[in-house]
Amino acid sequence: MQVLIILIIFSSFVPSIPSQNNDSIVMDDMVLSRAQFDEWFSEHGAFRGRNSKGEEFKWKDGIVPYSINESLGYIQRNIIAQAIEDIEEVTCVRFRKATPEDKYQVHITNDRPGCFAEVGFLKKPVQTFNIYPNECSKRAVIHEFLHVLSFTHEQSASERDKYVKILMENVADDKKHNFLKNKRDTNLGVPYDYNSIMHYSNNAFSKNNNPTIVSITDGGEVPERLVQVMSEKDILRIIRLYKCKDKL
Repeated sequence: MQVLIILIIFSSFVPSIPSQNNDSIVMDDMVLSRAQFDEWFSEHGAFRGRNSKGEEFKWKDGIVPYSINESLGYIQRNIIAQAIEDIEEVTCVRFRKATPEDKYQVHITNDRPGCFAEVGFLKKPVQTFNIYPNECSKRAVIHEFLHVLSFTHEQSASERDKYVKILMENVADDKKHNFLKNKRDTNLGVPYDYNSIMHYSNNAFSKNNNPTIVSITDGGEVPERLVQVMSEKDILRIIRLYKCKDKL
């Protein structure tokens, strides 16, 4: 009987759980390991709190080796180069072309529709980063690179309930998992940021064109459109996580 009850509860939750792909959990544009999802987002997972600031998913010395699949055309390569330039100009993080000596790298490809990336440094020989033709602007590529650097979505921040309210009644049933709250404290001492390039728009995944995210603070406003550039707080968090002494 207990097993039956568990199965019934689980089946009722299916429309709101992220899709699963081999050993990965997909939440919108974030590809997480099962361990990451369980520790960060699962209501049933045990959060151990270890290195909760994101240290364990940093790239060593702030250097990200990457390669680009030969199938990507000039336009996509140019967008990648511009996104990298924007990040490197204001932080100490560096992206460099991978060499045979690199044990780990991010491989940028266009295998499937959409813009998505694995989150953080996962100690995998090759990590996924996908940008599909005509679907991924420079803004989207910067956003994905910040996922690579271990940052998740702003409206999922552990302290988000002090700043925004998620109107789940307006969220499409199969998209509700995208509004799970991250149990890690990853703000690095930087206040919640409505203008983050990692923040959803105010009607993200709406099923009825009504808002899905609203501000609950005086002066705070959830953007109607996705922010196109990194905010000062986005930059400060990268600087603090990667200890960019020359940028402080």
